[in-house]
Amino acid sequence: MDFSLELDYLYKELGFIESEIRQLNGLAKSSFANWILYENDDDFREKIIQTKRIVNELPDLLGEDKDKTYLILFQNNLSIRPTGGTIVTVAFISFSKGKLSNIEALNTEVVDTYLKGFVAPPGPIAKYFESESFNLRDSNWDPNFARAAEQAEWFIDKEIDRQVDGTIAIDVDLIYEILLFTGGVHIDKLGIDVDANNLRQVILERPSNEIWSELLSELLESLIKLDDSKKTVLFKKLLSGLEEKHMLVFLHNVNAQRSISELAW
Repeated sequence: MDFSLELDYLYKELGFIESEIRQLNGLAKSSFANWILYENDDDFREKIIQTKRIVNELPDLLGEDKDKTYLILFQNNLSIRPTGGTIVTVAFISFSKGKLSNIEALNTEVVDTYLKGFVAPPGPIAKYFESESFNLRDSNWDPNFARAAEQAEWFIDKEIDRQVDGTIAIDVDLIYEILLFTGGVHIDKLGIDVDANNLRQVILERPSNEIWSELLSELLESLIKLDDSKKTVLFKKLLSGLEEKHMLVFLHNVNAQRSISELAW
């Protein structure tokens, strides 16, 4: 069954359940029905509606007619910034004809060396971090992720002449959750294994951003190879990440972005 049709079915089933609950009497209705109807049901219904709208945009989002590329910001939330953490690595994920076509991860420190000219930093960065310039690494200074994403995209354009169709940010906590069920990755270039148990230790012991770009590359490659059962678990992890703000999304597709905003993702 098409996922969009499944959401339609679920929405209709909620209507039947709601009708049956309203027919309950006495203690059952006062202790159970009201909680379902007034605290959960409306929010759940709204999530179904907005999710269906995003699903309807998937052909466009996945490059069915025109190739799409998205910027991934890997935020180290062990070093706090307004939208989650310092941007230590970026990646570009491209889709063509509905399929993943390319993955490329880059060290933010390297990308920032290509910035020509001078960009004055926001006052707090200049004051508290004694920084004389503004760049991609700290571009997520605005707590509004849509504006922070646009700023990151601006730096990507100016520094390495890359244009994207949206930006997704993930942090260490989400990477931890993903590693928890994938079992970890081996980074050949550095000769180390990284899993949920040693993730934070590896980050603290290797301050260079090199670990981040290598980790993100290996992790993304491993996720592509997951079997269908594990992809379902991954999808749930990502949804939890969105709900808990360990994953943030900004899309140029107006309809999808409107639904993402309504879902507070």
